[in-house]
Amino acid sequence: MPACKAVVTCVVAPKTLAPTGETRDVHRGGGRYVTLVGSNPLFHLPDDRWPHAVDANAVTRVAAAAAALVVKLTR
Repeated sequence: MPACKAVVTCVVAPKTLAPTGETRDVHRGGGRYVTLVGSNPLFHLPDDRWPHAVDANAVTRVAAAAAALVVKLTR
């Protein structure tokens, strides 16, 4: 699998903007959240499945970064 050449864009949406998907319920309940948005055109499609569409090293890096972010946000 080719190396990921990610472009990171940070956007803070206004509190009045309700997100879509599962995050909408957290938003409506007044919860705090961070949404990671990807650019995979196959997201939620049958071709977006293990093992051919999953870069385990990239998943590991994103999971570690997300965990570190959550820890920092709780302090």
